[in-house]
Amino acid sequence: MGDPVVELRIKGATDLSGEFKGKGELTVSVTDAAKAKLVVDYKRPDSIVVSLDSTVGIKLSADDSLVLSGGLTQDLVNGEVKGRVSAHLRIAKDLSAELEQRFGASGPVTSFELRLKL
Repeated sequence: MGDPVVELRIKGATDLSGEFKGKGELTVSVTDAAKAKLVVDYKRPDSIVVSLDSTVGIKLSADDSLVLSGGLTQDLVNGEVKGRVSAHLRIAKDLSAELEQRFGASGPVTSFELRLKL
């Protein structure tokens, strides 16, 4: 027999779902025009990790869009924090650009990617 699992689903103006697992993980997700997820992980006896991820997309025109996303994770026991933020711009079907910033114990890391379809 597996671990006990409790699921929660609420539908309305915003869809909310969640799951609680017996060995120490609680997940709550919001799915709408924007998406968000909160996870509390306490499976290991020496850490409690809280993570928050979110994404929102914006339609700029018929072919253009901008997607903003990010996430943050913190271990509440040792204080370690890491995360990322990114912006993805799609211009028509042939050109897109993505800028991402990651941060954590080793310091920030920035990346940029430009895609052109020929």
